[in-house]
Amino acid sequence: MVNVKLIKRNEEEICEDLLSIAFSVSDSIKGIPTGGEKLENYKETFLIKYFDHFISIMYLRKNTYFKFLGKIKSFYDMSSINVLLRAALETHMLFYYIYKDCNDPDIIKYRFWNWWREGLITRQKFTVMDEEDIKKKKKEKKEIDIITKRIINTNHYKSLSDKQKKKINTGKKWVFEPRKDLIIKSGFSNYLGNHIYSFLSGYAHSESMSLMQIAEIPSSDDAKKLNTIMITILFMSFALFMDSFISLFPNTDFSLSDNNKDLVETLSYSAKNMRLPTELNP
Repeated sequence: MVNVKLIKRNEEEICEDLLSIAFSVSDSIKGIPTGGEKLENYKETFLIKYFDHFISIMYLRKNTYFKFLGKIKSFYDMSSINVLLRAALETHMLFYYIYKDCNDPDIIKYRFWNWWREGLITRQKFTVMDEEDIKKKKKEKKEIDIITKRIINTNHYKSLSDKQKKKINTGKKWVFEPRKDLIIKSGFSNYLGNHIYSFLSGYAHSESMSLMQIAEIPSSDDAKKLNTIMITILFMSFALFMDSFISLFPNTDFSLSDNNKDLVETLSYSAKNMRLPTELNP
């Protein structure tokens, strides 16, 4: 049930509830057989990566402290928070695109193995010196060939245009939709999909827009206040991820309280219906 009061509380209270949800979900999937399949195993790895980003952002939200000339100083690291938030959004975006966007097992396999092969192809570009790493690189090169055949044998691959097939075969591209569209698919409104991802990308790539904003902010306190909307988006993203993840385990009891179920539903609703930064209420 959508309950606006749950998202009007302070950040610490909301964060604590979201963390309790994450730990409940993590504990509940322990022992679920995966058959040793990468496709199944990496559901949890996505969860771990997202959780790492979430914790890091909330840690930085409390200010960064360091010692200089015997004195403790602090600052608010808005840039790192925005870069990590982009990484968190992308983690859920790809998780949703691979596992949740389509119920067709053929398409799920097509997307997962393309995603996995992409990482192997990237690793082939790195120079390695250690003997064990050289052996591993050769082994992974053979794995790329095996996975490519697996991809080519999917019905979805066969339905693609020759141009798309060529890009896949050469390892240049396998997602043919804009990233902002994938953000929208994962549960965010058109407003967020069309604006927030490009804004965060400006920080990830040090575009002039991000440096302009840093230069224009008078103090760390002002940066922290300005960055509040990004923490709200993080909470929305967390709820969307939990909702996506839980739905993949329909026979599992995640032992979530009614309050936490309502929190996930309310934040997810806000993400899907958000039009302007001030319009957070359903």
